[in-house]
Amino acid sequence: MGRGQMSCEMKPKEREGRRRFDIERSRGAFWLCSLFFAFVAALGEAAKDASMLSKPPMGWNSWNSYGCHTSKLTETTIHQVAEVLVSTGLRDIGYRYVNLDDCWGAVHGARNKSAPLQGDPVRFPSGMKALGDYLHERGMLYGIYSDCGTRTCQGYAGSMGSEALDVKTFADWGVDYLKLDGCWASTKDMKALYTHWSELLRGVREERGGRGIVFSCSWPAYAIDPQKPEHFNFTYVSQICDLWRIYGDISGHWSSVMAIADWWAEHQDVLVPIAGPDSFNDPDMLEVGNGLTKEEGQTQMAIWSILAAPLILGHDPLTMTSDTLEVVSNPEVVAVDQDPAVDQGRRVQSYSHNGTRTYDVWVRRLAGGDVAVALVNVGSETLAVSQLRWSEIGLTPGDSYRARDLWRRIDIGHFNETIPSDSIPGIPPHGAFFIRLIPTEPPTSPQPPRPSPSTAAGRVMGPMKLMRLRQLHEQLHWEGGCGAETLELVPLAHLLPSRATTAILYTHSHLPSWAISSPPAGFHGEFPNLPDLPEPEDSESHASSSTSSHAASSAAIPAEVLQTIVDDNRHLTELVREQYDKRVEELTAQRDQAQAELRQIAHIIQRKIVYDGGLYDGTVANGVPEGTGVLRSLDGERKIYEGEWEAGKYHGTGIEYASDGKRKIYEGELREGKRHGRGKSTSGRVTNEGQWGDGGLATYEGQWGDGELRGPGLITNLNLFDNDGKWLGFYHGATLDGKAHGEGEMRDACGRFILFRGGWQAGKRHGHGKAYYILGGTTLSAVLWFDGEWRDNMIHSGTLFPDGTYAPGHSVTPIPWEAGQKVPKKVPGDRGMPKLPKWLRAQGLSMYFPAGAL
Repeated sequence: MGRGQMSCEMKPKEREGRRRFDIERSRGAFWLCSLFFAFVAALGEAAKDASMLSKPPMGWNSWNSYGCHTSKLTETTIHQVAEVLVSTGLRDIGYRYVNLDDCWGAVHGARNKSAPLQGDPVRFPSGMKALGDYLHERGMLYGIYSDCGTRTCQGYAGSMGSEALDVKTFADWGVDYLKLDGCWASTKDMKALYTHWSELLRGVREERGGRGIVFSCSWPAYAIDPQKPEHFNFTYVSQICDLWRIYGDISGHWSSVMAIADWWAEHQDVLVPIAGPDSFNDPDMLEVGNGLTKEEGQTQMAIWSILAAPLILGHDPLTMTSDTLEVVSNPEVVAVDQDPAVDQGRRVQSYSHNGTRTYDVWVRRLAGGDVAVALVNVGSETLAVSQLRWSEIGLTPGDSYRARDLWRRIDIGHFNETIPSDSIPGIPPHGAFFIRLIPTEPPTSPQPPRPSPSTAAGRVMGPMKLMRLRQLHEQLHWEGGCGAETLELVPLAHLLPSRATTAILYTHSHLPSWAISSPPAGFHGEFPNLPDLPEPEDSESHASSSTSSHAASSAAIPAEVLQTIVDDNRHLTELVREQYDKRVEELTAQRDQAQAELRQIAHIIQRKIVYDGGLYDGTVANGVPEGTGVLRSLDGERKIYEGEWEAGKYHGTGIEYASDGKRKIYEGELREGKRHGRGKSTSGRVTNEGQWGDGGLATYEGQWGDGELRGPGLITNLNLFDNDGKWLGFYHGATLDGKAHGEGEMRDACGRFILFRGGWQAGKRHGHGKAYYILGGTTLSAVLWFDGEWRDNMIHSGTLFPDGTYAPGHSVTPIPWEAGQKVPKKVPGDRGMPKLPKWLRAQGLSMYFPAGAL
C-alpha cells in the first residue's frame, strides 16, 4: 500500500463505563483522529455556501450551440434537450445540470430594480419555475445565468442593485446552479459584488433545508492579468465560489482548446493548489461535437479529466452524432474526471523534434494509487511514441501497474518500468493516448506526490471547506460528544503516513487532553479496498474488565507500539509547530508590507511636475505620478489624461482626451498605462485583426486587455471587409475581441439601409439572420433576399426571396434552401430576368453561397 492508503478499523465498545478502541496499527490512524477534534470546531468558518460539490459538476449549457438565437433558446427546445440527455443515458452518467445561458430574459436593456426577473413570455410561456419543475421531474438539475452588472453580456437586464431580489427569485424557481457573469460591472467592484452574492446564496441553502445553489463565478476571467495570474487572490475566490472561469471563452477550434490547455500548464503551479472539493478551476465548456474532430474531442475530454475540470457539454444534443455521444459518454474517462481524490493533474512533459513541438504528457494521481496519463499529439501527423517510462511520469522503476486504454476500453498489459512502443498505438493528429495505470502490488513510488506537510496542512487548515466538503472513498462516522455527523475525508488521506500491519489497543488516556471531547466521542471508520485484519487475541478480556486500570491497559501494549504512539505525538507536535511558524512568517510579512506602504505614502506629496512631455498636477511619489492627478499639455491648456496613477503610469480609473483637450476618447479602467478592464471609447477604428486605433467613426463599450479589445462589448460603425479586403459595410452590435459576435446588424455607408441583421460569430454571419440588397430605381430600397440559418458567412438553410421580390418589377415564388443545394437557373414566376446564378454574381451575392452552389 502506498502513502495515504492506511488501513484503519475503529469499533467503539462500552464495557462497565470504559470505552476503548480497537484500531489497526497505523501512525496515520492516531493522527487522523487527533486532527479531527482540532479542526471540527472550525468547520463552519468558510465564507461560502457549502453546496457539497464533492466532484466537478457535469451537465449542458446552451451558449456554445444556441448562443443568443432567440428562435432556439425556448421552453420547447430545453424540454427536448432534457429528453435527449435522459434517453441517451447522459443523465445517468452524470450530465445532470441543464444550464440556460444569456438571453433567456424578458427585458433587453435597463430594468426596474424592484421588479423580479422574468423569462421571455413568448419563448417560455409556462414560466421559469415550470421549466425547473420539468427538469426536476426527470432527474435533472436546473441552471441559470445572470450578470453582476447592470446588463448581461448580450444586453439583457442584469442584477446589479437587485441581488437579494434575484436570489430569492432563483430560489423560488428551484434553481440549482447559477453562472454569474461580469459584463457591465467594474473589476474593482467585483470582489464586493461576488462576496455579496455568496452571502445571499448561503441563505438559500439554509432556507431550502440544505439544498444550495452551485455558484459559478466569472470574476477571475475579468480581473486577472493572464501573464501574471499569481497576483490574483485565488484563495479568496475559492472561499466564496464553487467554480470559476479564469481564461477567455473557448470556441470549437483546436487552436482554442490548446490555447487554454497551454495556459493552464504554464500556470499550473498557481492553479493546482487551489483546486479541490467544491473548488474547481473552470477552463470553460466542452466543444466535443461542436466543431472539433472526434480525435480532438477525445483529447479535450482527456485533458479536462486530467484537470478535474467541470464537464459542461456545449454541443447541440438535438443534432448529436454517434461519435459525439461515444466520446462524452465514455464511462472510464468520466470516472477519471469524477475521481473522488479531486486532485488537479499537471502537464509533466512537452517534447519537440527538430524544433517542432510533437507531443505533451499529462498526469493525474487518482484515489487508490491509480494514475491517469494522457499522451497528446499536438502535431498534424500520426505520432509513433517509442516508449513511456515511469521516470517521465513520476513513478519509480520496479513498481508494477496494469495499463488500461480508456478510449479503446481494453487492458494493454502489465508493466513495471516502461510501456514499450508496441503497446502504444499510433496517435492520430490532435489525438490522445489515454490510459489508467492500476497498481498490481504495493508501489514503492511516493503515492501520490503531494505538497510538503506544511503546505498540505495549510491547505486543510486554511479554507476549512477542504475538511467539511465530504469526499467519498473514506467514510468516518463520529458519535457521542460530536453528535452524529458523517464526514468523508479524502483531503486528509494524502497527509497520512504509510499503513502498518498489526493491530494495537488505544484507550482515551493515550490521546492528548485537547483531542478528547467530553463525554468522550466514540468512533468507528470504514476504509474501502483494504483487507480486514484480525482483532487482538486479548480484545474480549480487555473489553470485559471493568476494573482494569490505565496501567493495566498500558502494560498490554508492546514497547514498539508505545514508541509508535510517542512518534505520532511528536509528529503531530512538529506539524502544529510548523503551522504556527508559518503563520508567524505570514503575519510578519504582512506587517513589513504595511510598514513599507506607510513609508511610501509618507513620501507622496501634492505637486506640479513636468512629466512625459506634459505638465502633471497631482500626487507624486519618488518623483513620478502616484495616486490621482491630471496630465496637461505644457501650456496647461489641454488635458491629456485625468485619473489614477501607479508608478508613473495610468493605472486604475481614468479619462483619456483627444488632441483638443476636451473630447473624451476613452473613459474606464487602465492598467500599467494601457486600457484594461471595462471602458468606453467614443472615437476609433478597428482593424481586421481586431486592433483598436483612436480617431474614427467607431464607438465601443466593453472589455479591454493590454490596450486591445479583449472580451465582450458593444460597438457602432465597425468596418467589415470581405476576404479580398473589399469594404462591405458598417456593423453595429455585440462583439468579442473586436470582432462581430452575437446579435448585430450591418448597414450601408450612409447608415440608411440594413444589409444584414442577425447572429455573428468571430466576425462572420453565423446563426439565424436576414440578408438584404439595395434595389435601384427612382427610389432606393432594401429587398430581403434570404431569411434563415448561416454558417461561417455562408447561407445554410432557409428561404431565398421570402417576400417574393427578385428585381424591380419582377415577382418570384420564394425558393426553399437546404445545405448542399444548387441554385436553380430559372426561378418560378420570373419573366425576362437573367438566369439566377448570373444575377447573384452581378449583385455581388455569390460570396455567400457554398462552393458548387452556383
